[in-house]
Parts: sequence; C-alpha cells; structure tokens
Amino acid sequence: MWIVLVAAMWTVAEWVRWSWAISISEQYKKGTIGDTGASPVVAGSLYVFAALLFALALVDIAVAWHRRLILAERPRFIGSHFATAIAWQYFAVFLVLTGAAAIPPALLYAVSMLDLESLPETLADIVAAGFIFSAVFATFAIVVRFSLVLPARATGDHDSSFMKSWKATRGNTWRLLWATLACVVLPALLLELPLAWFGLPSDRPSPTEMFTTDVPLQRIVKSSLGMPLQLVYQLLTLPICIGYLSYCYQYFARRE
Repeated sequence: MWIVLVAAMWTVAEWVRWSWAISISEQYKKGTIGDTGASPVVAGSLYVFAALLFALALVDIAVAWHRRLILAERPRFIGSHFATAIAWQYFAVFLVLTGAAAIPPALLYAVSMLDLESLPETLADIVAAGFIFSAVFATFAIVVRFSLVLPARATGDHDSSFMKSWKATRGNTWRLLWATLACVVLPALLLELPLAWFGLPSDRPSPTEMFTTDVPLQRIVKSSLGMPLQLVYQLLTLPICIGYLSYCYQYFARRE
C-alpha cells in the first residue's frame, strides 16, 4: 500500500508540474502569456507531500521489518506504528544520523574554499582527493557505528544509546562499512544502470528547452517516470538494509 500511495502521489505531482510547464511554454512561444494559475504552488505542495509520504513509508516499513526479524512480530496494517512513540523515536534517530552524516561533507566544503592554486597541480589533486576520501569515509563511519540505535528504538530498547552503539562496534568499522555499501549500493546500481541506459533520470528537459523548442511528449513522459521508479525501488529494496541492521543489532547486543 505504501508503494501504491508514494508512486501515485509523485506521479500526480509530476503530471501537474508538466501540465503547467507545457501550458506556459506554449503561451510564451505565442507571445501571449496570461494567467499562470496556481499550478506551480499546487505542484510544489504535492512534491512536499509526496516527499513526506515517502519518509513516513520508509520509517513504517523499516520499523515493521525490524520488529519482524528481531521480535518475530507480524507486520501490522499500514501506518499503525505512528500511533505509538516507536515510529517517531525511530524517525528522530534517523534525523540525528542524517545530521551527523552531514558534518563531514560540510567540513569538506569549508576546506574546498581554501586556496590550493599555490600548490603544484599534482599535489593539489592529491590533497583534494584526500579530503574527499576522508569526508566520505568519516560520513559512513559515523552512520554505521551509530546505526545500531535504529533497530534498538524499533524494538523498544531504550537502554541502547549512541555511545553504546559506538563502543559495541569498535574494531568493526571496515566490516560494517563494506557490508553497508553492499546492502545499499549494489541494489541501487541494479536500478540506476537500466535507468541511465534508457535516459530516464537525466533526460529531463530544461526550462530553456521548454521555452525555445518543441520537446517531444515521449521525452517528458520518460523523464517523469524516473523518480517514481526510483522511489518504488527504494521501498522494495529497503528490507535488505533493514535486515542487515537487524542482524547486526542482534549480534552486537549479544556480544555486549
């Protein structure tokens, strides 16, 4: 049901956006731009609602799978976890992890403002690559070392904290890193490669094209399918990563 709702909402948002864009581009080419209506506001609101719906779907599915694998609890009906504090606590932890993961890239951006032109070209490339690798590694290290709090909150374990998760996973950063990448990146590539082959995610017409040329309807339809397909696929493959986290939580909890 979550997949149907997310796909439908995002498709409606895309349809409203492109209907408005086509109408405005046709008026612009004729030189008779009139009332644009409220379509941009409506489309923007639909995109926000679709993104919120997707976030709720992620949390609800994740909590259900954690509890299924760890507590052997049968999944409840859609959205039922939001009637309790479990889903909201899970969502809060997810936001904290997202904020923590954003720190290294922010530091990388600050470092990128440094003037490296005074260095030799080869040395400047090495320094820049080192900064990028450090930021990526630090981001993943933070997330994977703290990630055990997610299944803990999903199962009602309030004793597990970020510090306990960090201590429990000491000495296992690289193992957790590669396993997480395998669970997240490999499934994503199975979708991204076919999408890139058919030009679905990147073949979106630019505003300049819309106002200066006649963009084929087939291209607009293809560009609109990319994001709904990605969202649906992410929901379908989410249990892979959630299952991995659940087993990690059980292993390290027993080790403690």
